[in-house]
Amino acid sequence: MCFNYSNFSSLSFVSGYECGFVMMLHMSSNFSSSVMRLLIFFILLDIEVVLLLGCVGFDNLDCCWVTLYYFFFCISHLSGFYIWDFF
Repeated sequence: MCFNYSNFSSLSFVSGYECGFVMMLHMSSNFSSSVMRLLIFFILLDIEVVLLLGCVGFDNLDCCWVTLYYFFFCISHLSGFYIWDFF
């Protein structure tokens, strides 16, 4: 039996594409770009929530403004992510 090398390379490319990660570090599939966007979203949201919870519990009046700022930042980040998802 004679095996052609190009058959194996295309087979590897198809299996890599089906897994959502295209060979040669391209992000042309919908799955891989969605996973990357969700990863970035949850990392940023985690940072924002930690900062928001760190501000709660102080008795200063200035801390109220900082808490409202981070709350608004979390809400705008959530709404911006879902609005960006429709385009």
